[in-house]
Amino acid sequence: MMSVLRLMLFTPLRRPGLAASVGAAIAAAPLSSVMTPPSLAQSTHHMEWYRGPGNSQAMSVLLQLWGEADIVIQVRRDSTPEVEPDNFWTDLPRHPDARAIHVPAGESLADAYAQLLDGMGDHILLERGGVWNESLPRLNKSGRSLQYPLVIGAFGDGPRPIIIDNFPIRTANSGNPLNHIAIVGLHLRAPDDWDGQGGDAVGVWVQRTGENLLIEDCLIEGFANNIAVQGMAIGGRKDLRLRRTILANPRRFDSGCTNIYIESTDGITIDQSAFINVMANELNGSKVSHNVYIHESCGIDDVTVTDSIFYNARTNLTMRTGGRAEGNLLIRGGQGIAVAVSRTDEQNAPAIVRGNVITHSRNHWDGQQLGIGIDLGRSSASLIDDNIIFHGTDGGYHNGIIIQSSANDTLVSNNIIYGWGAKNEADWNPAFRIGGYTGHLKVVNNTFIHTQSQWITMASVSLSNVIFQGNRYHTPRGMQAILDADAGWQIPVWRAHREPDAIWVYIPPATWPTSLNTILGENVETWLNRVHNRSPGTWPADMTAPHAIEQVRTAFN
Repeated sequence: MMSVLRLMLFTPLRRPGLAASVGAAIAAAPLSSVMTPPSLAQSTHHMEWYRGPGNSQAMSVLLQLWGEADIVIQVRRDSTPEVEPDNFWTDLPRHPDARAIHVPAGESLADAYAQLLDGMGDHILLERGGVWNESLPRLNKSGRSLQYPLVIGAFGDGPRPIIIDNFPIRTANSGNPLNHIAIVGLHLRAPDDWDGQGGDAVGVWVQRTGENLLIEDCLIEGFANNIAVQGMAIGGRKDLRLRRTILANPRRFDSGCTNIYIESTDGITIDQSAFINVMANELNGSKVSHNVYIHESCGIDDVTVTDSIFYNARTNLTMRTGGRAEGNLLIRGGQGIAVAVSRTDEQNAPAIVRGNVITHSRNHWDGQQLGIGIDLGRSSASLIDDNIIFHGTDGGYHNGIIIQSSANDTLVSNNIIYGWGAKNEADWNPAFRIGGYTGHLKVVNNTFIHTQSQWITMASVSLSNVIFQGNRYHTPRGMQAILDADAGWQIPVWRAHREPDAIWVYIPPATWPTSLNTILGENVETWLNRVHNRSPGTWPADMTAPHAIEQVRTAFN
């Protein structure tokens, strides 16, 4: 989990020295690198400082230059083991007093697990290339410490060892915590006779309090929920890390299912992973509702999702906790990213949605009309920055970004929304929509371009309290582009009254790309098949979200 220090400073324009002095003081902190998005005069400033891999620390500073001076500081401690700096796999040494128990193909998993000692940090290692048609016994033994977890992994050469069972890895039911477990380099697969009815198949199912669960370099596929982590009470589990793991094609035909479902867990990190639901799985009747679902019982503003790939779900990424989603590639979601603070017992928390690419869209299998890129709900001091949302396809309710009520003190900046709509769609499905708000909202330096004859920006409330600055607009419907609860605005009138530096821009449709297939130079599912079938212990650059996002940004430049 990445440590975070967030300082939110609300100060009026007449006191710029306070913001500068706070920024200078934090900048003196002993951190190895600094990233600072472009500052906006008389607007929100957002800065972050990072340490390197394995000892990561971030400071996020949000300076909003309005209102009375008020400082809020939130700190989370770093509890992440070292990530090996050369290849970015987690280093999992074995304690000198712990044992490595090798399980050759064909030998009993139950016999091997029986040899593990609780609290020692033993390693149980399955032979690569082997297949087991049995589950591990229900986990009831902890590792030694954060540095020396109990490891369930692999040895030898060849493909990942395969465990085929309805519940290949599952915890025992107990009130005692289960701590320090690492599941690394395994292939978990539901049996061929799994009928997809009910929730009776889960790849990794943790129903237990405790801390420090790592799942890395695994392929998990075909279950009702490929992973389910439930801490049993708010704060019951701490520090869940999913790294460089492929979750594919969850199968449930009678109700919704997920690639990963998480509840009652604090400190969630999802990094460099892929969540795939191919069209064939959907056409076969599987009802995937969410690729990633983070329940409101998880730690508020304690979730980080980075550099991951999402494909084909009702909602690709649901974060009901606030938190950070950055550098992700999200393809064919009814919603790309839906983020809000859904716990009524918590104050609003920030949502940072930055540097993601969202493309293609769809409706839900139960008939819901969808097609939303980023859906921001209840939150405070949030940042929606530098995202590209383009080429809406299926779906009947296209909004590139929608700001819901109770999204307080939000900055929407530097985003590109291009061609996010469908032919013959009602013209009140705009690229950018304000569904309602109760706090400050700034919309700055964005590019909103429709390729269909539709409104660009629409609000169900008056825009008189929203600050628009330096945005670029275009729609084939002409300069009648902006609609709020008071009136429809033509761009020349809009400039005169609301946004003097608004830019009307025409970009020929042939100039910018229409699909991710075109950008990648291959069909998306062909590319995802290569991601799905990558060899264990490898993470080729051309199969990653950053690689695809770089290609998209190049195409839009």
